[in-house]
Amino acid sequence: MLLVDYSVGFGGAIKSLGLVSHAMAGVSPRVLTCQEPSEIQRWYAGFPVHRFRTTVNYRSLGRVRDRVPAGVLGRFAMKGIAGVDLLATGWNLLRVRALLRRYPVDVAHLNNGIAPPEALHAVHAAGVPCVVHMRGFPSPKEVRRAAQRVRKIIAISRSIAQAVAAGGFPAQDTPIVWDPVDLDLFARTATERAAVRARLGLRNADVAVGIFGRVVRWKGQLEFVRAALRVLKAGLPIRPVVVGDVSDGRADYLEEVRSLALGSPYADRFVFAGYQPEPAPYYHAMDVVVHASIEPEPFGMVVPEGMAAGKAVIGAAAGGPGEVIEPGVDGVLTPPGDVAALADAIARVAQDAAFRAALGARAHAKARARFSIAQAASQTLAVWEAALR
Repeated sequence: MLLVDYSVGFGGAIKSLGLVSHAMAGVSPRVLTCQEPSEIQRWYAGFPVHRFRTTVNYRSLGRVRDRVPAGVLGRFAMKGIAGVDLLATGWNLLRVRALLRRYPVDVAHLNNGIAPPEALHAVHAAGVPCVVHMRGFPSPKEVRRAAQRVRKIIAISRSIAQAVAAGGFPAQDTPIVWDPVDLDLFARTATERAAVRARLGLRNADVAVGIFGRVVRWKGQLEFVRAALRVLKAGLPIRPVVVGDVSDGRADYLEEVRSLALGSPYADRFVFAGYQPEPAPYYHAMDVVVHASIEPEPFGMVVPEGMAAGKAVIGAAAGGPGEVIEPGVDGVLTPPGDVAALADAIARVAQDAAFRAALGARAHAKARARFSIAQAASQTLAVWEAALR
């Protein structure tokens, strides 16, 4: 089994595949990744690892593109960047082909959609069955381009499966596998609630409302702060908490979020917890967990992780969260980007402790039933076996 992971730094893709691959008996994964050594050690420990794209990858290319000026010089610069990427693709295509000749594999699993292209082409040329884990919304053109080289596409939500179907890929070859949650870890860390709250300066009477994840514009931290300010102006004792830091986004967005919160009359109510390598205890420290993406979310790990902690979860009703949350039963849904609706939802859940507890209890039960590592591992293994057939 060859696992190709094109993500850089911490994210749901590497976490999900790491949890699943370690739970499979009788599978010997070999990993091809451009991940940083610390993340490899954390999620792929014990597996043979080969690194590629360590310098020229989507993150480094994105940072260079952000600095390109407008105008004629900018257009020439963009062509130069595209040329460098093309050279890297060709070089790594040869490297992947050599890897497959040296270490024959039964199935290749591309963990980040059809990227990178060199892995897709090399695997196809070698005649190795290929499975693609689609974690974002592909265009019909992307699906059609991959269709002749791929046996199965794993969709992480019904929304992704529908996007794949729009490209003409057979529905029977597009199983849905929910990303898993380490339920045992969430059970073990429940006792850390008081310690984490003390670390964050939260009192017992505070209703902690947390948003988790990479601080990038489409994840909605700015809308979360705006909604929290409305609730604070209404006199409710909430403590808005932002857990996360800049990842693939721009540092100026984080500064915009911080400036809005800390420049308000309620600056002392906000907590910026930064990046946490293990966020499970921080979920337990919250009373309400908010998912506020302003664009359709492919899946949204914040939602099942908040559920696993037994918290009342407020999610944006587009994409994966709308498929996971049953409104008013095990969570609350609001329209993406609607600050007023999000503020109303936070106020409603924050004021009613009994409602909050009922939502959290039912959410916890759903997480235990639907998002186990064993279940995701079994489903993924079944897809690999089907690809072999």
